[in-house]
Amino acid sequence: MNQMSIQQVWFADEKRNRSITKMLVFSDKGSLEVEPDRLMFKGNKLELQISNIKDVSLARQQINWISYLIMNVVVIVYFAFLTKTLPDFYTWPFFLVFLLIGNIFGLVIGHNTNWVRVEYFDDNNRNSLAFFADGSSFGWSGIFGGTTKIYKTLKSSLERRNGHAL
Repeated sequence: MNQMSIQQVWFADEKRNRSITKMLVFSDKGSLEVEPDRLMFKGNKLELQISNIKDVSLARQQINWISYLIMNVVVIVYFAFLTKTLPDFYTWPFFLVFLLIGNIFGLVIGHNTNWVRVEYFDDNNRNSLAFFADGSSFGWSGIFGGTTKIYKTLKSSLERRNGHAL
């Protein structure tokens, strides 16, 4: 494999990936060029070349707890406003169960969202991390195996470059 291009890739730096306050899980979106000796992310805001790769692994993203808290408060306030104008069959217990189910669903999805974690040495020879995920179908493709495919592609390319398994 000389070069491979992967479209609709999400990129997150370490700060974004580990943040509990993020509203978006990615920092940028674009394409990823995979070559035996380097990776090149070309996004809407950023171009990143990674050539001194130490390791490639799968990692889970940090749950954005503060964002969940903010959204829950907004939804509760909105519902409180609606209950003053809607008929009685819209009750608080129904709403709270619905909110709980929505939160559980979101947390399960968030917990099971994998990112490809690329550990590398930057231009100053410092350890750095970059995270990539399949962003197609609004990120759902990544949840259903697309990110794992990116991981396998990168791992395979690096193993061929190094002549052994990482």
